[in-house]
Amino acid sequence: MSLEAALILSAGFGTRMGEIGKVLPKPLWPLYEKNVIDLQIQFCRWKGIKNIYINTHHLHELIKDFIEKNNHKDVHILHEDEILDSGGAIHNFFKNTNHKNVLYLASDQFYFFDDSSWRKGVNELKNSRAVLFTMNALGTDKYREFVIENDRLIDIRDHIDSNNYITFSGLGFINLEDFKYRSGPSNFFDSVANYKNEKVITINPVEQEYWDFGTYDLYFKNCFEVLKSKGRFNRFLLDTNSIRSELYHDKRCSYKSNDPLVLNFTSQINSKPLPGPSIIMRGDDLDPRGCGLYYNDEYQEVRG
Repeated sequence: MSLEAALILSAGFGTRMGEIGKVLPKPLWPLYEKNVIDLQIQFCRWKGIKNIYINTHHLHELIKDFIEKNNHKDVHILHEDEILDSGGAIHNFFKNTNHKNVLYLASDQFYFFDDSSWRKGVNELKNSRAVLFTMNALGTDKYREFVIENDRLIDIRDHIDSNNYITFSGLGFINLEDFKYRSGPSNFFDSVANYKNEKVITINPVEQEYWDFGTYDLYFKNCFEVLKSKGRFNRFLLDTNSIRSELYHDKRCSYKSNDPLVLNFTSQINSKPLPGPSIIMRGDDLDPRGCGLYYNDEYQEVRG
């Protein structure tokens, strides 16, 4: 058995991305020389998946134009006139394709783990509705907790103590054999991975590395953190030419900038000094307005 397709969830309103999220959809937020959706496409290809789908809603035309201009012939758009939620997106995929299984992942989260766990997941999918990859969470994290028995998901609940726990990474495999289509918006754990009625397997990889860019402050923090990291995601960014090591200045923690703690994701050096930490997402000759995110005339303050 092999994975036939991938669905990259990209239809959200970007409400957690501040003012810039109103004009730039989250999948198109830059990560050094590329952007979020470009890197997710590369990840799917890296895993050998030849049919890649993206669901869209908010600022749909911008994502569509990017895919077309970059000649991503293996990438298909599934536009949602209304947001179908995480479950409805899978049902819409099922309705519009003939694939029997699919890799399911969020556009704004990157999860790297050992190949043996990936292979185990593919094998487990044969006899399960879904295989969900979990991750370790600290007691102070605010994710929902997975309750697991013999690798099967049996409940999802709010975490209420200070102990570490297991939660969903946002990445999973879905088996669409004998799948029953449901129209309209629906929750993933109600209409797809309904663990109360069907077999949903979990795998918690021994080696795991998780990066979340789902809010403007996490985006800001992790763009800096990944430069200092020596892990799998850093290597992935180097291998895909998303980070060019010669443009990173280690001592001043800057990228394509003479200003300390300034990351410049554009093709030009900004003519005016900017205070750090700051990230230039797009634009040149920008006026300093404080530490934060710069996107043309839009500015999002971020307090580190």
